[in-house]
Amino acid sequence: MRVGDLDAFRGHFEPRALYFSRAFRLGRIPLLTFAITLANLAVFLLASRQGPIDAGVLIDYGAKSGPLLHDLGQWWRLLSANFVHRDWAHLGFNLFVLFHFGAAAENAYRRIDFVFIVLAAALGTTLLSYAMTDAISAGASGIGYGMLGSAVVFGLKYRKILPARYRGVLGGSVVPTVVVFLYIGWISSGVDNWGHVGGLLAGAFATSLFRPRLLGDPPSQRALIFHRLLPLALILAVVCLGGAVAGERLPRMVPVHSEALGLSIEVPAGWQKRGELVLDNGMPSVGRASLIAGARRREEPPDLDLALTSFVEREFVTKEEEGKLWDLELGSLRFAHVAGEQGLSRDLRFRVDGTAMVVRIHLFARGPFVYSLVLVRPERLPGYEPIFDRIVESARLVRG
Repeated sequence: MRVGDLDAFRGHFEPRALYFSRAFRLGRIPLLTFAITLANLAVFLLASRQGPIDAGVLIDYGAKSGPLLHDLGQWWRLLSANFVHRDWAHLGFNLFVLFHFGAAAENAYRRIDFVFIVLAAALGTTLLSYAMTDAISAGASGIGYGMLGSAVVFGLKYRKILPARYRGVLGGSVVPTVVVFLYIGWISSGVDNWGHVGGLLAGAFATSLFRPRLLGDPPSQRALIFHRLLPLALILAVVCLGGAVAGERLPRMVPVHSEALGLSIEVPAGWQKRGELVLDNGMPSVGRASLIAGARRREEPPDLDLALTSFVEREFVTKEEEGKLWDLELGSLRFAHVAGEQGLSRDLRFRVDGTAMVVRIHLFARGPFVYSLVLVRPERLPGYEPIFDRIVESARLVRG
């Protein structure tokens, strides 16, 4: 009979805890942590092939941005943002923390449970960041904070049975590191502190739900399927495919009315108003989609062809000559039906500050007034085209 099966032994010792105290160590090769580290490195090398990584490259490679989530339904950015970095310093610091504490968590828990902890930290990072700010953010720091939270919870929860040599590097001893990192983040600019807090809390909470691998029996096949694999697949499906399934229901549109222009129109909720009917998604120029609406009174019956030519000359051709934009390309004229009126439309392309932009211009008239709708987006965000269609279709004249 094994000594652990004797009632007399069980009265004084808990066999699993005793085994844990003697067998726990951090020597197992952290294969999943290695994989996450290499994935971050690979994405960075791909993104940096053409030179320094700017905000546009961050967007192209999956950084989190509020408008791209609620306007375009790109929910997959909630995951991809955790693998994108600005520079070597950003990458190196994040991967150092992630690998150091991620290896400890992977050694302490079963790998399938470790996947849940990492996923919780990743989504906790971007979800809290999304809830608190629309700004562009990226990096594995949220997962790193999640691993810090995991190390704190694991070390505190099992402090009594941890081998003595690990009590000094797990649990309460990690708290000063967390506090210092958070403080540095709060006094620094350009740091997504809400993401750090989200990753920290989510990683800590997820860790509290699981038992270390040395303290529990392996899950049965049924438990593995229904309590691990299916929930994991469901979460990944919602994040990766949910925005596409939501489809045309995104974004939520809200009406905007201008008495001065006599025009009512619907725009995505959350767009920021910059003028009478000048609105945009709030992103920097590399990701900014915008609407500029206007109306001009003419004494003679308006000639839309001439009016559109003059508009393009005044607003774009002249600016190219002044060096304010480059590589202007003019599309052909076409008929367009806007606000119950027959009008004209024209597409333009140009570059400004290194960003390729696409412009759609609509002109239409009622009485002596010529109305213009100008819709602008970066070339890298074609997903705004269906939204522009909805904006144009919603236009209504309220002036007689």
